[in-house]
Amino acid sequence: MRHRAFLVALVVGRLLLAPATVAQSDRIQATDLFQLRQLGDVTLSPSGRFAVYTVTSVVEKADGDRTYRTLLWLADTEGGRPPRALTSGETSASQPAWAPDETALTFIRVVDGRPQAFVLPLTGGEARQATRLPYGVRRPQWSPDGTRLLVASTLPHHAVDSLESGGPAWPAERPGRSGTPRTDADPDGSLAAVQAYLDAAATRTLTPDGARIAEVTSRLDFQGEQGLDPAPSYTHYFVVPVRADGEIAEAQAVTRGFRSHSGGVWMRDGQHILVATSLREDVHPDRDRTRALYMRRITDDRYRTVLELDGWQLSRPLPSPDGFSVAFLGQRLADAGYAQTEAGVLRLDGSPPVWLTADFARSVTDAAWSANGWFLYF
Repeated sequence: MRHRAFLVALVVGRLLLAPATVAQSDRIQATDLFQLRQLGDVTLSPSGRFAVYTVTSVVEKADGDRTYRTLLWLADTEGGRPPRALTSGETSASQPAWAPDETALTFIRVVDGRPQAFVLPLTGGEARQATRLPYGVRRPQWSPDGTRLLVASTLPHHAVDSLESGGPAWPAERPGRSGTPRTDADPDGSLAAVQAYLDAAATRTLTPDGARIAEVTSRLDFQGEQGLDPAPSYTHYFVVPVRADGEIAEAQAVTRGFRSHSGGVWMRDGQHILVATSLREDVHPDRDRTRALYMRRITDDRYRTVLELDGWQLSRPLPSPDGFSVAFLGQRLADAGYAQTEAGVLRLDGSPPVWLTADFARSVTDAAWSANGWFLYF
């Protein structure tokens, strides 16, 4: 053992004493990181003949600072021609999706600080804005006939409240509040006085840019990605016609209420969408972890239950190409925080669901059907 340790030390010492043979100009510099390109959002055309993808790079702004910019590129999957850029300029483009006939793309671009859907004809012409929702949209999807877009938009509580005839049915999350105005605001006083102080502070601003002195929240799920989310918000789906004249059509709300929806996707008939949500109205959304799969007709307010499993949180419904089956993901509610995500398939003829990955020791993400519906990739 002593000889082996000496041999290792000798080799390491020789490496440390070896003269540098790499020229200074060939070494990786910190600024070389700005030359990296990151590819993502690879999306095949319906025929598989082409692929559109995003390329994110670091660019220098006019003031000398640097920022990220994402552009769309098009590639021939058979290698007949080199890839080419579809978008340019200083505004990023992301989340591309193919029209069913492959003559156009939709993607997301920020306008006045809000992400909106654009349509880019591949037969020639400029990209034109297709949505103008006040809180922006994400993940646009073409309808099967290529005439409409399905988009998701996250609305703050006050926006949903203004659209509904009454407030939410679930109880308020501020116990002990009678609603009676208080004037004994004191940060060092009783509990009621401290509450009154915080309520008053939340209405006053500290700086010209509108920063508040205090953010008051009673939510359990108040921690956002980049800051606090003191008030709940709700994700809903909208359908927007794509007009041939390039004008922006009015968006039609498909889902509504004080509940978030996720995984929205078109059914084959183009008249229904599938979503994952909870229809419980007596529980605050922060406390409700249940999710089931529902079908929603885009012209009415009725939900049809597709799959609801006791003890499971279901998500990401994905109709098969023939429309007779739905793939989905699920997590057990009993394993909060570390539950493995499973993939299942449900036949729409009334058969019970089948779990495909019960013996697979990994979580499933990004499931996708093969073109013929015989395989499920993830």
